[in-house]
Amino acid sequence: MHQLRNGSGSPWKLCGETFAGFSPDGEAVLATDATGTALTVHDSGNGDVKRTLTVPTGPRAYAWESSDTVLYATVEGGRTVVVRCSISSGDCATAAEFFDLEGVAQPVRRVG
Repeated sequence: MHQLRNGSGSPWKLCGETFAGFSPDGEAVLATDATGTALTVHDSGNGDVKRTLTVPTGPRAYAWESSDTVLYATVEGGRTVVVRCSISSGDCATAAEFFDLEGVAQPVRRVG
C-alpha cells in the first residue's frame, strides 16, 4: 500500500496496485494492478480513477509519454509490441513492433 500526497491535498491510499509514476503535469498517477492485466490512471489529488487500461498480455514496461498519453510494451510471441493509449479517450493503438527479439521487452523511451 502506498500513501500519496500531491502538494497541498489530503493523502490517499493506493491499494492493490503498484505506483508507477506521476504524469508530467503532476495531475495524474499511473499504477499497475496486482494481477498485471491493467494500468490504472488516478487523479493525483484525490485518488479517483480517471481511466483503466486493460493490457491483455501484461505490461513489461510502461511510461508517461505526455500528460494525456501512456506507452506500454508487451511481449506477444516473438515480438515486442509498444502501445500508445490516450487517457482522455481511452483509445489505444500499436505505436511500434519489434521482431526477432526472443521475447525480450525493449525499454519504453519518451518521444519528443
